[in-house]
Amino acid sequence: MLLEGEDYWSCAAASATWHRLRETLRYVTWDPAQALRTSMAKFGQLLPLWLDGEGRRAAEESPCAAGEAFFTLLDFLLSSLQQIRDDASLSVNSLADALVLLRLRIPSISAAMFSTWPIFGLMALAQQKLLRLGGGAGHGSENGLEERAFEASMPFGEALRPFVGICDAGQELHGILAKWLEEMPPPGRPLPALPASARRVAWRFARNAAGCSVLERGVARLVASGLIPTGAWYISLVDHNVSAWRKGLWRLRRMLDWSLQAVTWNRLLLSGWPLSAILHRLQEAYLREAVCSAAVEGGYALRSRAEGSPGVWLCVGRMEDLAAERWRMHGEFSDCTAIARLLRGGSAGGCLFADVGANLGSCSLQMAREGFAVLALEPSPATAALLEASVLRNGLESRIQVVQAAAGRGGVGRLRCPEKHSAACTVQVVDTGDDGQLVSTVALDALLEKRSRLCALKIDVEGSEEEALIGAWQSLRLHQPRLFLEIHARQLRERGTSSGSVFDRLLIELGYRDVKLLSDHESNCFSASGSRSRLTPQGDGVHAECRWHSANLLPAGLYIERDACRCARACFLQVRPGEPGCRCWDFDAESGYCQMYRSCEAVNATALTPRDRSWAGELSGNFVFS
Repeated sequence: MLLEGEDYWSCAAASATWHRLRETLRYVTWDPAQALRTSMAKFGQLLPLWLDGEGRRAAEESPCAAGEAFFTLLDFLLSSLQQIRDDASLSVNSLADALVLLRLRIPSISAAMFSTWPIFGLMALAQQKLLRLGGGAGHGSENGLEERAFEASMPFGEALRPFVGICDAGQELHGILAKWLEEMPPPGRPLPALPASARRVAWRFARNAAGCSVLERGVARLVASGLIPTGAWYISLVDHNVSAWRKGLWRLRRMLDWSLQAVTWNRLLLSGWPLSAILHRLQEAYLREAVCSAAVEGGYALRSRAEGSPGVWLCVGRMEDLAAERWRMHGEFSDCTAIARLLRGGSAGGCLFADVGANLGSCSLQMAREGFAVLALEPSPATAALLEASVLRNGLESRIQVVQAAAGRGGVGRLRCPEKHSAACTVQVVDTGDDGQLVSTVALDALLEKRSRLCALKIDVEGSEEEALIGAWQSLRLHQPRLFLEIHARQLRERGTSSGSVFDRLLIELGYRDVKLLSDHESNCFSASGSRSRLTPQGDGVHAECRWHSANLLPAGLYIERDACRCARACFLQVRPGEPGCRCWDFDAESGYCQMYRSCEAVNATALTPRDRSWAGELSGNFVFS
């Protein structure tokens, strides 16, 4: 669920470096041992990213108002702590400069909130640790340099107290909020519950706020609104009960624009009220943890980059996962972006996009944003739950149906997932050992029987490609959808088949007329040309120091090439629709012979024979069939 302006203020349309800085910032600074779930020590780890030049280079590539403001404020805060430690002084000019830059870069509290940059968390720490103002949120909870600087900063805060005092009518509410901010959020919940009396006190304060500042009246309205819940914030992925969160998110923006519109950045920082800490908690709860934390403890939302279409939120867990790390670093999966570009501009109305092996849902979410109806299959229960949460988080439940199952011929399979890599899970027949989790397998034909026209089908199933195609055979014959297929040659051979067999089924039996590479990856030998022609063969379908044994030669399939990558490319160019073209190849570096084959039929260990300075390879990678 994206609101107007989020892509701009988060810099989702800026360079990939800004995305990486923003999401790395959220990941590194998260500290479950602190009441605000972040700390000065954690923030300090991020400054080198800026000072070492990455952030400054990003600013030169494309501007990011919120990012530049955040790092300027962080620079001021850490340098001030150092200055206090060195000579017990604080540069008022530096503070003024940081606040002026904040005002120029970010015009409103609402813009900062929906940027998802943790500016409020940083301001809360500056308020508490540097100026000893605001109250709440873990005074004295950290040790070392920060604690010594905090103690040394007390005279500055004491000097400001006469100018930032709490009005008489607000004393009771201030005490309630300070105590609430000391509480640790419960596991799996983005917010601790506010005492039931708080709203009543806030209403009374709001009605009798004569002599109180604009900021104080704004705090009273914010608490009285009920945006900070007084009970468990219930979100269910089973019955899609996210209406309270959606209504609250809409009200949060309206409340910020109404109650805090006149609050300036210097008033926010130089205040006796812990408003920055409250806003930080609301930002984390409503924009990061809501919905996603219902799927897995510690779950939160990652922003995407916005290129050509509005951005999306992707739910991930706190556990290390290579797929989530790719999204955190790049804000996209390049294959899904390539698919979206190829299908963009066509008629999405009435068209179905089937995403088989959906993983965290990058392709599903992007295609739904493009206007397609989406059927997403994901066998892993944990990953499917995160995908379901992402669908709800983006408000796309009317467009995306998530099915927790593997694509095949129907029945039961055994799910095996490598550690820290949710995108590399495999599903094999039940009689292949007793390890792994039992999951359902479904034939796509059964799921698609009563659905709208199948326009595009993406399959990424780690060696189950042939099983998935057989289960979708009638739909492929009937609709002839554009097929985006990732072929895992090594896993196919482990199952007694080959990538050549998959190509035969599509180009000969099903009548697909064209095959192209989905994207031009640096490591893909099929795309090697020009200055990149001397790439070393690598990947799922390449075997070093080997040649094929008892392969079926392709007539006129002997070439002289400079290297193995040229040989691989020559084989791909000999793929022919309707006939058995090149399916595999081998290359002898000594002679330069590039031999192509119609098939490499042996599918066990005897398929290859050792040979020095040779490579054997077969069709493998991401392909588009049409």
